[in-house]
Amino acid sequence: MLDEFVQGVIVERLSRPDARSATAPAKVDTLPLQREAEALRSRQDELARGWAAGALTQAQLLAADSELRTRLEEIERRLAAEGGSSVLEELVGTLDVAAVWDALPLDRRRAVLQALVVVTVLPRARRGRLPGGAYFDPTAVRFDWRAMPQDDAHGSGGSACAMTPSTGFVREMEGA
Repeated sequence: MLDEFVQGVIVERLSRPDARSATAPAKVDTLPLQREAEALRSRQDELARGWAAGALTQAQLLAADSELRTRLEEIERRLAAEGGSSVLEELVGTLDVAAVWDALPLDRRRAVLQALVVVTVLPRARRGRLPGGAYFDPTAVRFDWRAMPQDDAHGSGGSACAMTPSTGFVREMEGA
């Protein structure tokens, strides 16, 4: 429930008309890192094909994949630290952000999340089910946006968000 909620907030934010101006430009040329990340993903695919064909043992597959994944995570962190625009390029400005988001692999989604926002789940004052029977409380989720212009309604850039009951869309809570 939390993952779906956070993904909904990210997709909604990147679907706004001001999304392109809200993302900071890259501080350095990230193209070499992007190419290396793509090459690592290709090597992971080759590993899977090699294992499926019986050319690799499971131990070999796991060891090689672990090394590739470690390097890929390092690259994604560096891309996110350089302003994050490189990981956002394919999402910002597209007509169907949700479709592009759904097609992204998990490591790319994580990089987008790291580039855009710090998500904090706040403690709830009340334990157990909420009125209506749900356990999940979307008002207990705080979003502190990185590299986003200051929103006059929220000043600090941090805001609590919630799904509106009628539409299911995310809205920022006033006074959060």
